[in-house]
Amino acid sequence: MMAQHIVVLPILKAIFYDSNTLRNNSVYQLMDSMYKEVEFLQEQTSSLMVFYKSVKMQIKDIKDNIEAKQELIRTLFENFFRYVDNKLSDKNGVVYTPVEIVDFMINSVDDILKSEFNKSISDIGLKVLDPFAGTGTFISRLLNKFKRLNVSNDNIKLKYKNDIYCNEIMLMSYYIALINIEHTYNEITNDELQFTNCV
Repeated sequence: MMAQHIVVLPILKAIFYDSNTLRNNSVYQLMDSMYKEVEFLQEQTSSLMVFYKSVKMQIKDIKDNIEAKQELIRTLFENFFRYVDNKLSDKNGVVYTPVEIVDFMINSVDDILKSEFNKSISDIGLKVLDPFAGTGTFISRLLNKFKRLNVSNDNIKLKYKNDIYCNEIMLMSYYIALINIEHTYNEITNDELQFTNCV
């Protein structure tokens, strides 16, 4: 986990550069405190500098495009996990769903809720569970859907704290999902709040 943290930290900083989400994330704080003890390992990532620069360029090009940012996160980390440990990726089924399919799933569920149950996916008390969170794309896109539906920030906060849950078994994916979800929440509501419903 520490080795993966060291390798992906420049990527996370490039993607989430404009907020405190990364610094306020509880997993990041723990990893950062341990990282300071093994800072000499940072030299081992010098061969990745060209890759880090290309990620920064890609981020710069899509800075304001939410869909493109989620797709970049999904693609980067799917490839990362395949490269780092292909057997573990295959064993755990690391294949992240494209953003367009995630949006289709969210919109389809919302349409069915409206037509069959006279409900909306944004209704307070309606629970949402993402059983395989991956990089957190589903919940991040769900939060964006709430914003497009003009759900108030107060109700988004209630949904975020009480109605949205996810699971992830791979530690690095869990870490990235938390940061991604918290960052999306912060961008939408201008409120820093840790996401505590991911296990």
